[in-house]
Amino acid sequence: MRVIVATNAFGMGIDKPDVRLVLHIDCPDSIEAYFQEAGRAGRDGKKAYAVLLWNKGDRKKLNKRVVENFPEKDYIKEVYEDLAYYYQIGVGSGAGYSFVFEIDKFSRTFKHFPVQTHSALQILERAGYIHYEMEPEARARVMFKLGRNDLYRLDESSKFEDAVITALLRTYGGLFSNYVYIDEGLVAQEAGLTTQQVYVILKNLAQRNIIYFIPQRKTPFITYLQDRIDGEKVVLSKEIYEERKEQYVKRINAMQAYASNNEVCRSRQLLIYFGEKRHKDCEQCDVCLDHESPEPSNEQTKNAREAILNLLKDGERHHITELHKLNLPNKGLDVALEYLIHEEEINIDGSFIFL
Repeated sequence: MRVIVATNAFGMGIDKPDVRLVLHIDCPDSIEAYFQEAGRAGRDGKKAYAVLLWNKGDRKKLNKRVVENFPEKDYIKEVYEDLAYYYQIGVGSGAGYSFVFEIDKFSRTFKHFPVQTHSALQILERAGYIHYEMEPEARARVMFKLGRNDLYRLDESSKFEDAVITALLRTYGGLFSNYVYIDEGLVAQEAGLTTQQVYVILKNLAQRNIIYFIPQRKTPFITYLQDRIDGEKVVLSKEIYEERKEQYVKRINAMQAYASNNEVCRSRQLLIYFGEKRHKDCEQCDVCLDHESPEPSNEQTKNAREAILNLLKDGERHHITELHKLNLPNKGLDVALEYLIHEEEINIDGSFIFL
């Protein structure tokens, strides 16, 4: 049996047909993310399992993500100001300039938390003040310092260095006049060497003043899209901040409700969330197996609907766990809930149910 330990990129990056089990140790921050990641299991059509580990501590972790992803506006403005001090950008200048950005160093310098700093920069990007390139495609670049004729007169180069120089000249043009992006793997293939050997040789050639060599890097970049302004004048519109935060909170609440709702079939919960209608339970999830019972009669379903509406007649929001106090058959309660939601007689928002 093979075990794959993955980040939340698992939903996009794994396409193995024979995954039998997807186990979530940390709860995703949205049902969309959970659905995509859990959906990696059983793509070959055979039986598979998706398991989400959940306890009260996960609720605190999810709520903490709201603060981390949407720090206070004053904090975002402070990060904008500190960024200007970090790069020595004066008010009225900076537009078009790009800088290498080391988030850990920046955070230590100004005593910020890296996670909140990262979120603040993303919000500033959405607001149009900067471009925050987190994973740049910064390939290695090379330009020859020596002219072509001087290059041919070199007599101190090793056979491996000669092989790399020859591979560069055969593969790329313009090396004597401009920096050229190169693929170290392709150069290695042409030279009959490994990629690591090519990297070391390119560094040696640079030290001998034969070439300029800028290694590949993954360090983020920040580019000012407009001249710097005073931090107090930074505008974070309702569409950029409040509305996005509200949507994020709704997704967090929906995920919490799904994880903590042990009354409604998991498949039906997911389908209801995505706006689909389904009357039958899957009879395979933990809820269904725990609540094995005969299909409810029409009378039971009717009584369940009346009991739910009676509970909510005060117009207040009620925690969904209060449904336990109604002492109703589980399947009758499930069918009644689905019917009332579909008919828009009641609503569920996170862990709360209301008219």
